[in-house]
Order: sequence, then C-alpha cells, then structure tokens
Amino acid sequence: MTAFPPKSGNIFGSSNPAPRITQPIGEPKKASLLPLILAVTLIILSILITLMAGSSGQNLSIYLLGYLATPLAVGLCMGWDSIDQRKKTKSDPWFIARSKYSLILRILTGASFLVALPHINAIARILSTLLAERFDS
Repeated sequence: MTAFPPKSGNIFGSSNPAPRITQPIGEPKKASLLPLILAVTLIILSILITLMAGSSGQNLSIYLLGYLATPLAVGLCMGWDSIDQRKKTKSDPWFIARSKYSLILRILTGASFLVALPHINAIARILSTLLAERFDS
C-alpha cells in the first residue's frame, strides 16, 4: 500500500467524475389542475341533478347518479391528486407540488357530503316506498 491516492479520478479508483446536478431543460412540471376541475364539475352536476330531479319524483337512477357524483367521485378526485403529487414528488426533483390543490379538494370532498344529502334522502324515500309496497300485500 502506498500513502498516495490512486492515479484515477477519485479515491474509489473510478475515472468517472461524480455526477453533477444540472438545471432542468425546459419548464418544471407542476401539479395537475384536472382533479380539481373534475371535482368542481361533479359537484355542479350533482346540484343540477338535485334541482332538476326534484320535480320528477320517483326516478331512482337519477338520484343514484347524483350520489355517485358526490361524494364518491369527488373523494376519488382527492385520492387521484394525492397519489399523483406523491409519485411525481418522489420521481421528479423539479416537480412543483401544489398543496393548496390538495387542501381545496379536501374541502370540496367535505362539501360534497352535504350536496349528497338530498340524493341520499331521495334514494331512501324511494326504496322505502318500494319495500313497503312489496311487503304490504
């Protein structure tokens, strides 16, 4: 053994220099606005279904559609945003996470439960009427 470092590029004997962190080529990627837009659209759709189906009365399928739009689909949008931002943060060092998008989606998910209450009430009313008619005879 000698007291001198090896003649190669570094102390481990490799001639390759250490990798350097460089600036990104082009624009850094940002969190997607699509889950937020979809959640707002679903809430508006659910409100419109509530207003329009109020006069139709006994249409179970339209109320089920409204219930699926809120809170289920809005909750899925929140999960989509959370998973998407987490994956991109881990894999892309230049990714710009938007924590406000996640916060807004959490608030919208909570609000979507309130928007779904008329749908839940109508579904329960229709099903209870159908069951009462079936077992009444």
